[in-house]
Amino acid sequence: PSSAVLVVHLSDNHFNELVNLPTNRFDFEVAATRLQLLAQQTKLLGQAYGAEQVVVSFGGALMNSDRRLDELLAMSTNRARATILAVHLYKQFLMDLRADFFVDCFGVTGNESRAKDNLGWVDVVATDSYDFTIYNMLQAVFDSVEDAGMRFHDFQANDVVFRAHNETFLGIHGHQINATDQKKVQAMIGKYAAKGINITHILCGHIHATVVSDYVSRNASLVGSNAYSEEALGFVSKAAQNVHVVTPQGLDGVKCDLQNVDGVEGYEIISKLAAYNAKSADRAHSAMREPE
Repeated sequence: PSSAVLVVHLSDNHFNELVNLPTNRFDFEVAATRLQLLAQQTKLLGQAYGAEQVVVSFGGALMNSDRRLDELLAMSTNRARATILAVHLYKQFLMDLRADFFVDCFGVTGNESRAKDNLGWVDVVATDSYDFTIYNMLQAVFDSVEDAGMRFHDFQANDVVFRAHNETFLGIHGHQINATDQKKVQAMIGKYAAKGINITHILCGHIHATVVSDYVSRNASLVGSNAYSEEALGFVSKAAQNVHVVTPQGLDGVKCDLQNVDGVEGYEIISKLAAYNAKSADRAHSAMREPE
């Protein structure tokens, strides 16, 4: 009971996005290597701290949007097929962690993965989302194995609260809060205090740039830079996800850099890619740079 607990924050994974830039490439094969690298880094932290339990917090935007023309042109495949590919990758990621730890999973929706054009907050609208579908498909897969060490908790529409040792985490996607505005962070903590819930740390994402601070931590993305961030917003980001180490003494936040995947084999995905006819960054690069 006194051993460390690792909180792995998965958000803004944007599966099905196809990025082909001089500074960054992303597709399902790259995602398979970056997820495996995250599992390796999580295991390394677990060994260092003597952790026995991992909490995987699915923070939303697991699937890329298809509402804009840029996104439609930069899709690896359609979103129904991409859902199966995402479940295939997450299953291997969770099995990788389960080999070393007890695993608990929580999940909320994000803005990018919604099935409809309009963003909703009511439960029945907010859960009309690929985030909800992916999480529940994973739950069905692992429930069939009947492993008591792999637990899926009820998926929540907008926010989820869970505890590890003396820390009470609030998981949201991040389009509800500005993680760099301390007053807004404290206001959100105060909102839950009025309900009798003492939040000690907020996990959010949405803006693809890492922030690890005292009362809030913002995830980057699995993707890294894309055309929108570089050309429209004017900033370059890196692929990264956060892992938090919770002990009875306190909370340590670690940003895991996932940009460089040299030497990482990656999870098995090639057969599934062929089955679901997904485009790759290499094929896009070849078509754009080396026309035949």
